[in-house]
Amino acid sequence: MKWRAAGLADEVASGGMTQADLDKILATDKKVLIDFYTTWCGPCKKLKPTLEKISAEMKDKVVVVSIDAEANMALAESLKVEGYPTLILYQNKKPIWRNLGYLEEEEIKKQLQ
Repeated sequence: MKWRAAGLADEVASGGMTQADLDKILATDKKVLIDFYTTWCGPCKKLKPTLEKISAEMKDKVVVVSIDAEANMALAESLKVEGYPTLILYQNKKPIWRNLGYLEEEEIKKQLQ
């Protein structure tokens, strides 16, 4: 909050990922799982190793991308990310599933089948 009040948050957000950058990532025949996280979020930290494991195990089927929501505020706001972690699954450039909060590996994998 102090960063925002001092105008520092806007500087961080302005250098972040744009919708055009995201569109390039989504231009694949694989599913794309976007993880919006923050560095201070406990559930986000708990989810990170799970997403890394899924990324390695399912690299032929899915692309996993983690995006720091605070460093990419404009993108997070445009995608209506309201809490962390937020997972958004895309297929053919369209969102097909969304989850707010921590999930176990099995629950995430069900969505990726």
